[in-house]
Amino acid sequence: MEDRPNWVKQRAECHLDVVFARLCQEVEFDVEEMQKYASQIHHPGSFRTDKSGDRLQVFCDSQDVNVMFAVEIRVDRPNDAIIIEVQESGLRSHSHTIKAKWDEKHGKCILYCDKDSAFYWAVCKRIFEPLFFSSVDRSQP
Repeated sequence: MEDRPNWVKQRAECHLDVVFARLCQEVEFDVEEMQKYASQIHHPGSFRTDKSGDRLQVFCDSQDVNVMFAVEIRVDRPNDAIIIEVQESGLRSHSHTIKAKWDEKHGKCILYCDKDSAFYWAVCKRIFEPLFFSSVDRSQP
């Protein structure tokens, strides 16, 4: 058989449940990495995740209320999307919508965060970089 893309595999990986599972893996990896480096970069928080069914929650617990946050990532089946809700310090909150679209012309799955195409790691960076590093950046001279 000639060398060709495995469109069946790629199309299956565009399914909402598969996208959610992969996004959760990426988030859990980043949280573990941040937990490893938190003390080295003087982050005053402690990070944890809680996964249950179609929902993953990420928490940063701290004595410093300015660095506390909660993130909920959940499947929104009626809209064929993943919703990421961010609550910072109990005051500010915002959300992002993740969708996967099958690109028929190119035979691949494209991930969108809000309306921008993105890789899984870039979605995580967009959500978590300000949460992980805002207190560290403020303490820099």
